[in-house]
Amino acid sequence: MRHGLLSVAACRLPHEYKDYVFLEGTAKAKKLFQQHVHRLKQEHIEKRRKAYLSTLPQALSVLIPELDEIDHLSWSGVQKVLETKRDFTQWFVVLDDTPWETTPHIDIMEDDRIPQDLLETPPAESIYETHLEQLRNERKRAEMRWEFKEKLSVSPFITPGKPWEEARSFIMNEDFYQWLDEAEYLDIYNKHQKEIIDRAKEDFQELLLEYSELFYELEVDAKPSKEKMGAIQEVLGEEQRFKALQKLQAERDALVLKHIHFVYHPTKDTCPNSPHCVDSKIEQILASRFPTRYPSSDSSRLDGGRAERINLVILGKDGLAREMANEIRALCTSDDRYVLDGRLYELALRPIEGNVRLPVNSFHTPTFTPHGCLCLYNSKESLSYVVESIEKLRESTISRRERENSLAQLPLSLLLVTKRGVGSIGDIGGETAQTLIQQGQQVAGKLQCAYLDPASPGMGYGRNVNEKQINQMLKGLLESRRSIGSSSPPLPPPSSAFRDSQSQPMLEADLRIVMCLMCGDTYDLDQLLAPFLLPQHCRPASSLSSGTSVLLDFSIGSQRQNIELSLLSFHSSFSLRKTRLVHGYIAVYSARRKASMETLCAFLCEVQDIIPVQLLAVGESQMELSDSESAKEQVNQGEELAHEIEARFNTVICGHGGVVGGLHKIDLFQPFLKEVVEKRTIVEATHMYDNVAEACTNESISPRCGSPSPVNILMDSEDDIDPSPPYPTLREDGGLGTHMGSFKIARSGFK
Repeated sequence: MRHGLLSVAACRLPHEYKDYVFLEGTAKAKKLFQQHVHRLKQEHIEKRRKAYLSTLPQALSVLIPELDEIDHLSWSGVQKVLETKRDFTQWFVVLDDTPWETTPHIDIMEDDRIPQDLLETPPAESIYETHLEQLRNERKRAEMRWEFKEKLSVSPFITPGKPWEEARSFIMNEDFYQWLDEAEYLDIYNKHQKEIIDRAKEDFQELLLEYSELFYELEVDAKPSKEKMGAIQEVLGEEQRFKALQKLQAERDALVLKHIHFVYHPTKDTCPNSPHCVDSKIEQILASRFPTRYPSSDSSRLDGGRAERINLVILGKDGLAREMANEIRALCTSDDRYVLDGRLYELALRPIEGNVRLPVNSFHTPTFTPHGCLCLYNSKESLSYVVESIEKLRESTISRRERENSLAQLPLSLLLVTKRGVGSIGDIGGETAQTLIQQGQQVAGKLQCAYLDPASPGMGYGRNVNEKQINQMLKGLLESRRSIGSSSPPLPPPSSAFRDSQSQPMLEADLRIVMCLMCGDTYDLDQLLAPFLLPQHCRPASSLSSGTSVLLDFSIGSQRQNIELSLLSFHSSFSLRKTRLVHGYIAVYSARRKASMETLCAFLCEVQDIIPVQLLAVGESQMELSDSESAKEQVNQGEELAHEIEARFNTVICGHGGVVGGLHKIDLFQPFLKEVVEKRTIVEATHMYDNVAEACTNESISPRCGSPSPVNILMDSEDDIDPSPPYPTLREDGGLGTHMGSFKIARSGFK
């Protein structure tokens, strides 16, 4: 011990070092110093070795991350593979001398690259073995993930919406738990559920389109009663695509309501195929053919991307707020946009059901400034909650003067609602409707808010609320914002850019023909339209109000005719059947898609039988038309329908990557165009008579006429007035009805 202390001190204190030499001798002092230097060098080497070895796992992970590359090689073979890697020199250094411990490299502290000859040592090989085992284990885990996903995909027990707790016993085994934690399996299961739920929703949406006639026969105000919804569900109930969502009934009901909303508010944004609505595709095609005349699809989407935002608080206890929010969302488009007076608004909802003084129930958040509040009640207790919450809110704003202009003057609306499934306001927990209405009106006067009239019995499905009430509330909110101002940008006037279906006729057009196309059909639309858009006979329409119309200059028979051809989706065409003079329809459907055929049939139900119709079945290949049983059946149905309604029928092929300009020629439509010319006078006379008869009898039409592309439907009751024009308004021979009965449910079941 004494010698060790002196050896250290000798380096620091020359006096003590001299004493040590005097006592022990020079030879012993030299030996002790050499031992000390050797120990320091070994410690330095060991420190560098540990640093190199700690970097080696990362180097192996970067340079040889794939098991297939090294699984069959020895460690020496792997070292040769490492040398071939482009980034080898970033991780390793090849020294001129060996071993690495004796080279100056160990003293270059800023260079932490691993000496190559260190790889030949047992510790380096041990690290490689660990890396190899990790790759093998990861492969095994990946195999287990894949096996688990495969088991999910083939298991008949895994259905959309089934909870993990119910599914686990059907699909898990001990081998699974050996390699992965349950949390990882749960993550895989949740992702699989999302996939099959999304797929089931898409399939269900296609099913709804296949029953197009059913939905176009709803009541005039398009709000299905509880009985109507029950009838719809009874019809669809035997369909497997309906049963697939049996564990997601609320979402299934929301899809039905959203589809009904689309039927009566058919825009590009409410279209189930948005943002790939065929109207948008047509805009793109016309913009590419005539770039100076037609705006691109992006610029023509007036509300797309910059729709005005409305932040709405929904206040109601015991689930009222959340359920109302879900019902309102069902009336919105897929991106939470709401149609009001021809404009799209982005609707942000904040349901609140607790103490409004708590931060979690605050009306105002850093990202949400309310523009209005919808207050809900269905009992004395829920009405008291509304009163207390609003009073608390106003008390809190008094001490916050900077917010008086927003929360203290927040537009409020009060609405009496029922419990889910109750079809009448008159039955709410034993209390009379009249008492609750009177109390609500008194509270509305006290709070100085709007009182919304309760919906009539049967007007809504689920809760008694209808779209009229929502529109009334939102209009009041918007008017309040215009009058008192808000932190939001000023409200622009209602858009007038939506095309009016009764726009002024084109003076230079002799005939007006509408081509109807189905959204979601997969054939090549460019090829289908190419013969019509050839420059020798096609030019852009001169009127901006003509929308997606072009002018065609054709020789038909012995005369030249100017034809305005409107290219529209079926959902945009429905309103034209009664509101606009149309000399002929070209109804296009996909030969492979039932929904396309059924929508066409629903469209033709109210097309006057005097108007010429050209049915066009489109296949994507000749093989499809000749070999596909479903396509052949669809083509046969089209031929039978054309025969029964005395329409014309043709098939064309428009496959992707096919012939530029299409395999069909415009001459294919000459017989149809000749018929259009021959019947021009009688079609125009019929249209004129119908307009006069409608004006005289004040025939009921859809109250949604202010919406873009409204659907006008006759009242379905015994009090309807039938003007009996000289030419039948519907196909009176029953041909279409007979044909429809062979493909779909009879219409009489839903009257």
